[in-house]
Amino acid sequence: ASMKRSAAVVALCPRGKVLVLRRGPTDPWAPGKWCLPGGGAEPHETLEQAARREAFEEAGLLMGRLRPLVRVPTPHGSVQVFIGFSTDGRAMLLDGEHDQMAWLTVREALRLPLVPYSQTALWRLVA
Repeated sequence: ASMKRSAAVVALCPRGKVLVLRRGPTDPWAPGKWCLPGGGAEPHETLEQAARREAFEEAGLLMGRLRPLVRVPTPHGSVQVFIGFSTDGRAMLLDGEHDQMAWLTVREALRLPLVPYSQTALWRLVA
């Protein structure tokens, strides 16, 4: 089986906080864990396009310029994490996969039970 191409985004609001989403209790993969917006890329998409689409589909985020932050290997393939500012700092839960969201400082977010790739990406921001 081919390895999955996935992408995620560290979405900063204008005041520099980051959006994290909590996976719902019925999530098959990591129920109750917090993560960055993201998901699998469609075959025709670049990873940046996938990150942008997932941010919009999951949280209604409109992102400005994205730049690559880190590529995190996982057992199922790697996740390319991008970073950028949300154009207006507004978000809402849209996709039914997540049951909670929060704009937090990176340090606050790192105190949550995060899925591993999200934790790895956020650690890159606390030098």
